[in-house]
Amino acid sequence: SSLLLAGQRDLFSWSDYSKNLINEICFVDELVEGCYAALPSFSLWCDWTMLYFAAVTSMEQAGQTACDDFRAHRSRFLQASDPRLRQVVRDARNGVSKVREKSWSEDRFRDWLRAQIEPWNQVGLLNDSVGRLYTRTAAPE
Repeated sequence: SSLLLAGQRDLFSWSDYSKNLINEICFVDELVEGCYAALPSFSLWCDWTMLYFAAVTSMEQAGQTACDDFRAHRSRFLQASDPRLRQVVRDARNGVSKVREKSWSEDRFRDWLRAQIEPWNQVGLLNDSVGRLYTRTAAPE
């Protein structure tokens, strides 16, 4: 952060930085917890990780996205400040529970997740024709 480099002493700036950092750590925690919840199913785990890849690759696009308010969130690690993405992660965690309880199939979860990550999916994540890979780079063209 520029606060660290500039030796800022503004308490508001440090408070804001602290709040954002804690928010980012909590978001990473949600993503990691979902990975553990998806195990021992490797395919469910792979599908869950697409949430991380959707966040990071759309960040790498730096503005080339379908999200109208992307610019407001792009400065935060993994778009942790984007309330829509955070809600998708919470809903996806509920979806993983449904799969584990056998009320949803893994295919149903994958189809649901594909639709949910669409605004952040810049690289063809969850494209069934390429398996568990994605064929485009997130680097701007």
